[in-house]
Amino acid sequence: MKLILSRKGFGTSAGGKPSPIFPDDTMLSLPIPDKASPIAYQDIAGNQHASVGELVNDLVSRPPARRAHLDPDLSAHAMPRMRNWRPIFGQEGAAEKAPSKQRRRCR
Repeated sequence: MKLILSRKGFGTSAGGKPSPIFPDDTMLSLPIPDKASPIAYQDIAGNQHASVGELVNDLVSRPPARRAHLDPDLSAHAMPRMRNWRPIFGQEGAAEKAPSKQRRRCR
């Protein structure tokens, strides 16, 4: 089995910041901005270091949106959950495509 750990974060249009890795080597993945989402950054629990809302305010001088699309949704404590909740990571719409040089190398 292969495991790929991708340090996603905000793209350049949303502040250009990677998800933080803390001095104790813990990580927290930043949900993507989504103005239409019912979920506010301030409502998402973070970790022992800070809430997601605090991190976004600290990392990005002008947050792109006050609301977030909770993806990846990997932490059970991030939000109140329904029974039998399971973590999820997904791509909405078309899948990301690797640059042509990377595609050639993978074949």
